[in-house]
Amino acid sequence: QSCFLDSDHLTNLDELFDIVRCRVGRLVVFLTSDTLRRPWCAGEITMTFQNHQRLTCVRTPSFVPPTAYELENIVSYLDTTDTKLLQYGITSEFISSAFEWLLTKDVPTVDFPVDLAGRARFSST
Repeated sequence: QSCFLDSDHLTNLDELFDIVRCRVGRLVVFLTSDTLRRPWCAGEITMTFQNHQRLTCVRTPSFVPPTAYELENIVSYLDTTDTKLLQYGITSEFISSAFEWLLTKDVPTVDFPVDLAGRARFSST
């Protein structure tokens, strides 16, 4: 099995969203304080929600979920400066729906332990 790291493909969004839509077996989302505010992350989560719903979250201690108001006003929640998500068919309504799904108990979620630091984060003991 191979692993695809999205940060390597942020210059070609056509390819990025195609990979997420068609070739990713499971999207793993690291929920940090900023993850859901990044438009490309929102696009990947939305593509996953619309196409196959194979997603697992790793929730870090810094993650604070958006409020109901923020989900209703997703355009003001997201930093969409210089983005063109709409040209990929990703509307604010689709993002809101995807985020609502992401935050349900239907999506497998692992809580990242607060007390792990450095290499201990990756140790199996």
